[in-house]
Amino acid sequence: MNCLDCLSDNIERTAVATCTTCGAAVCADHADMADQPLTHQTLGGMVTVREPVTPTARVIRCGRCAAAHTAAQHPKAS
Repeated sequence: MNCLDCLSDNIERTAVATCTTCGAAVCADHADMADQPLTHQTLGGMVTVREPVTPTARVIRCGRCAAAHTAAQHPKAS
């Protein structure tokens, strides 16, 4: 499988992972790896962080999904 971002630049590079958000194949250069604490959703809809907080889960995103996630986490003040 080849990296989707590289293919858009007419480059064939082997993918090393898939984006956990959109499923796109990404190479090591385009993969954004982050740590994410595991969460638990109660029947009432409340989301809590599971204890113990460490170790965290590994999340790999493509560049586009990583940028969207960052923007959603840190919206600009108007």
